[in-house]
Amino acid sequence: MPPRTVHPRRRHGHLPTTDILDLDGVDRLSARAFHALITTARLHVRSMSEALAGSGCHHGQAICLRLLSARDGATPRELAGLLDVAPPTVSKMLRALEQAGLVERRPDKADRRLTRVHLTSRGREREREISLAVGRYVDATFGALPERERRDLVRLLDRLGERIAAVGERPDGCRPRNRYPDDDPVADAPGIRR
Repeated sequence: MPPRTVHPRRRHGHLPTTDILDLDGVDRLSARAFHALITTARLHVRSMSEALAGSGCHHGQAICLRLLSARDGATPRELAGLLDVAPPTVSKMLRALEQAGLVERRPDKADRRLTRVHLTSRGREREREISLAVGRYVDATFGALPERERRDLVRLLDRLGERIAAVGERPDGCRPRNRYPDDDPVADAPGIRR
């Protein structure tokens, strides 16, 4: 069995002491789990940013390129729904990707009022590079865990996700309305799950 490593932030003294775990009305184990999730999520975001640094794209742009590789010709509104961001955020992102020569916007052939977003050949190449970098990261992190631990992690994260979603539901049992009332584009996107 390999030696147990110390969390990098704990090694450098950056993790808060136990006083941060004292949450009113929350048992200590739940507080520790909450703190571990937040700490790991922050570390994950930082590590993913480092993994993507060579691509010249930030994580949102990388996800957008990935979505377009699976759903080339999506509208900006569909991308906003898939990314769960406001349409102006997608417009800004697409402008940057367009300036980098990674995407192009074209009018829809059937409905000229719509704009469709397409990857350029350079964009496809960049998306492949990003996919390889993310694959290496996932293999070095998740892939390094024994299979049983990965299965347990998936099961626990799925359950936690269900609880978090339930907390976000209204008291009448209804989910909050989508900010964008169109059909949920995630349902049609291959390989994309919420």
